Amino acid sequence: MVKFIFSDTDRCIGCGLCEIICSWHKEGVFNPLKSRIRTVRLGFADIAAACRMCEEPPCVPQCPSRALTQREDGVIEVDEEKCDGCGWCAEVCPYGAINIHPKKTALICDMCGGDPECVKACPTDALIMVSQEEVPKYLRKDLMEIELGEI
Repeated sequence: MVKFIFSDTDRCIGCGLCEIICSWHKEGVFNPLKSRIRTVRLGFADIAAACRMCEEPPCVPQCPSRALTQREDGVIEVDEEKCDGCGWCAEVCPYGAINIHPKKTALICDMCGGDPECVKACPTDALIMVSQEEVPKYLRKDLMEIELGEI
């Protein structure tokens, strides 16, 4: 079962620590522009967006330089030798989870080998590992809170 990073909107405070930790772990610098996860404000909610490991990822076939491949565990790998940073993958990602490095290569979460640094570092435990099958459970909880008030 493929797991990915899911952001609990009730807990995310938009601090950006996930971006800082990711850029440090992957690039050796504290620079959110070099992060593979992004903090986004949607209306009044903050979320952290990272690759959802789509079963049929639209980014892979859209890459004109064939720099993206999907492993059996769902992780999208970027061949930095082939990637020219054109951004087609970022354009077609339905989750806004692909970023382009300042040096023009795609940045896609690789789950840090199954133990994501951002999940461990999140001060509010807003980032959790879930499978696609588990997502509705969290969405139903959010909808019930909207309809019934805080549970």
